Amino acid sequence: MSGKTQRILVIDNEPEERAFLRTFLGNMGIKVFAMASVQKGISSFQRVCPDLLIVDALSPGEAISESEVRLKALFSCENAKQLPVIFISTIPLKTLIFSQKQFYRQLCSRCEKGVCFLERPLQGDELIDSIQNLTQEG
Repeated sequence: MSGKTQRILVIDNEPEERAFLRTFLGNMGIKVFAMASVQKGISSFQRVCPDLLIVDALSPGEAISESEVRLKALFSCENAKQLPVIFISTIPLKTLIFSQKQFYRQLCSRCEKGVCFLERPLQGDELIDSIQNLTQEG
């Protein structure tokens, strides 16, 4: 990681996932702000000033339509559009139907600083590599 302490905003409704990311990334010297909902994440932007977002793309048991509403609300926020984003999901992107893939493509087009998708269970090296690739300068 770089010399500057990175600040990551995690938005995930699963307490265990938030705790894992807070601990794992915290041990890497990253300051993690974990929120349970999109609304809490949006309201924390000015206070947190994150360098990157990690967002739960599909929660277990959540309908795709619910996910779409939640993520549209997040990315209607100007602050979210200006950050690199890591989407995490238990559902592999390749298994989504065409309309769902179109939704994620549209969503990604709103993100100005880069996007990646990671599947759960998260692999530590893959997560760190993704953070480094999305936040490297130049």
